[in-house]
Amino acid sequence: MSITATPPAINSTTTGEAAATRESDPLTSHRAADKAMRKAEASQREVLTILREHGPLANFEIEEFHRQRSSAAGLDAPQYAGSRLRSARKELAELGVVEPTGTERPVVREGVTTKNTAEVWRLTRKGARR
Repeated sequence: MSITATPPAINSTTTGEAAATRESDPLTSHRAADKAMRKAEASQREVLTILREHGPLANFEIEEFHRQRSSAAGLDAPQYAGSRLRSARKELAELGVVEPTGTERPVVREGVTTKNTAEVWRLTRKGARR
């Protein structure tokens, strides 16, 4: 499994978002906004790749598969925080690329099943075509 596989592009044009800066902001602010946008787009691609490879998953499972992919790829692989992956999944849902399956799974953290449940997400037809 290669972490360098190139999933479909998601960018500010497809997300409908623009970098959060004003024209009058300093260049450093524009650079920071561009970097944040690239990170958001890359994390969305990561979530799409994981869902394509593993099928419907809960957020905690997406996070675990991401950790495994990053570890297998070594130091050069992007490593996203769980909050960034959850945000990416939410952004993809807002784009109509992923949707809830209507089922939940018990949350498992570090091999321990908790009393909590998590919603399971899958690619939509639109997401499968990207």
